[in-house]
Amino acid sequence: MRLFILQLIFNFTWSIFFFYMQNPLLGFINIILLEFLIIVYSVKSYGINKISSILFIPYILWVTYATYLNLYILICN
Repeated sequence: MRLFILQLIFNFTWSIFFFYMQNPLLGFINIILLEFLIIVYSVKSYGINKISSILFIPYILWVTYATYLNLYILICN
C-alpha cells in the first residue's frame, strides 16, 4: 500500500514540477523515480493480485512514453 501511495505522490508532483514550475529537469528526475516505483509496485503486487499487476502494464507504457517526451523537451530546450 505504501508503494502505491508513494507512486501517486510522484505522479502528482511531476505535473507540478513540469508544468507549473516549468522545470523539465526536476520533472525528468521525478518521472524516472515514478517509473521505478510503478515497476516495483507491479512486480511486488504480482504475487498478491495478478490482475492488479497486469492492469499496471498500460500505465507503465504511458509513463515510459511521457518520460521520453520529458527527456526530448529537456534536451531540445
